[in-house]
Amino acid sequence: MSLEEEYQKLLIKQYYTKPKARAEISALFNLFADCFDTVDAFREAVNLETAQGDPLDIIGSWVGISRFQPSGERKGFFGFKNHAKALPFGQKSGKKQGGFRSKFAQDFLPLKLPDKQYRSLIKLKIIKNTAIATATQTGEVSLSSLQQAVNFAMEGEGYLIDHQNMSLTLVITPKADREWLEFVLRLDLLPRPQGVQINYVTQEPKGTFGFKGHQNAISWYSRFDTNPEARIGYFAKKTFLNNRR
Repeated sequence: MSLEEEYQKLLIKQYYTKPKARAEISALFNLFADCFDTVDAFREAVNLETAQGDPLDIIGSWVGISRFQPSGERKGFFGFKNHAKALPFGQKSGKKQGGFRSKFAQDFLPLKLPDKQYRSLIKLKIIKNTAIATATQTGEVSLSSLQQAVNFAMEGEGYLIDHQNMSLTLVITPKADREWLEFVLRLDLLPRPQGVQINYVTQEPKGTFGFKGHQNAISWYSRFDTNPEARIGYFAKKTFLNNRR
């Protein structure tokens, strides 16, 4: 049913069957048809799930995040020969040239994100802007809690521990994308309650020792083991990525 037909159904009983009353509604809709079409087209253009290119950039500007972000590659600046990775200044020999580093210069080269990654960053920014500062997964609102935000950002490969002392620990499994994790942390896109310290911990992705009830656990080394193909388990090591308050 079209919007025009829905409004015609709202006519009171004495006018419902009157041709002129129905024609008046049709005339008004024809008058504003272009406006309705524009609104519908705009709604479709800024649909976060389907937007591409410039419309996606517009959505990003609304929520406060740009498609251009610092990459992992550092910029080269001018320096003298005894400085590591220093570049010459103003030469025409075809070599890389480095300018003076200003106080507000970015240390990393800019990176233009593809639509898929940029869409994920926009969603993370929206989650950060709207998340409730609770650690549990309870609540009717989708992605409202910190744990739900972590689930989305880490694709289910992270969980929070509340120490009940104004600090949280975010444990990330080795299956998580390490580069994506560091990128998200560098942009500070995970929600953080004000005044609460969050420790980011991950495990080195190596075969680790564990007991038989633990999935993917490896047995401890034994010098009496005669099986040359036996895997050797090591104690797991934690890597502290970042501490933020």
